[in-house]
Order: sequence, then structure tokens, then C-alpha cells
Amino acid sequence: KTNTEWCYLLGRFGVRAAGRFARVVPEPEHLCFGDWIRQGLPFYAGNVTYLSRVTCEKRGRVILEASHFRAPLLKVSVDGVRKGPIAFAPYRLDLGEWEEGLHTVELTAFGSRINTFGPVHNSDAGLRWVGPDAWRSTGNRWSYEYRLKPQGVLVTPRLWIYKG
Repeated sequence: KTNTEWCYLLGRFGVRAAGRFARVVPEPEHLCFGDWIRQGLPFYAGNVTYLSRVTCEKRGRVILEASHFRAPLLKVSVDGVRKGPIAFAPYRLDLGEWEEGLHTVELTAFGSRINTFGPVHNSDAGLRWVGPDAWRSTGNRWSYEYRLKPQGVLVTPRLWIYKG
């Protein structure tokens, strides 16, 4: 007299979700900035670290701006040194003084469980709060198609360099 519980398949693979269908595909070799859903990780809830190599042509103070992301938190490291989190507006982080040359920026997007445990068949576009009734959708609030939310760093972050 109730719905069955969800069942999870764990492993190193990707998933292609289209409409009401989902199928297992090979694991993505790498991810780009943009929605994880379109890159083979529609139901993924773990963290993803983006690795970028940046050439600094002039010495200066560097600010990173990551204003378009869907993750609870971003963590930033430069050349293996942790610089801090990004979680609140204006979504900027002072990365300190950089010397000329090649630098490695690691940006870790912490995973969200919205597409893993969330109400992925609720078609109410105005849903603002997820509580027990979000899974009990019926009528025009129910959809056989997956209604997934974008995840990840959606737009390439910007680096602002102030010459010293």
C-alpha cells in the first residue's frame, strides 16, 4: 500500500537520461564547466574537482569569481595550497599575489543530493520547499520524465588580475 524504496547501482559509470529513460553508459573521461547532467552524471551526488592550468603574464593580486554554479559549496586551491571556500554572493575569492608563470587552480564543487534522493518526477516548476509531499505528487504535478536540476560549475569562472 505504499511506493517501493529507491534502489541504487554503485560503480564507475555514467548515465544518459533523456525524457523518462535512463541508461548506463561509459564513465566520462573528463568534465568541462557546465551542467553535469549533460556530461553523463545526472544522478551523481559526489564532489567534482575541476583542474585548470593558468598562465599569469604579469605579477599581481588575483581574484577568482565563480558566480554561476549549482553546488552547496566550492573549495579553491592554487598550486596545491588551499585558498578558501566560495558559498555566498558575490561569489569571489582573493587568491593572493601571483608570480608570473604557470599556476594550477583546483575548484572542487561539493555534491548535492537533489538529483539522487530528490523528487525527480515532481513537475511543479514552482516547488520552493522539498518536504514529504514533494514525493507524493499526483495529477499535473507528476511526470514520468526525469525533472533534474542543473549541477556543477555552470559557467567558466573568471580570474581578475590587479597589477602589483
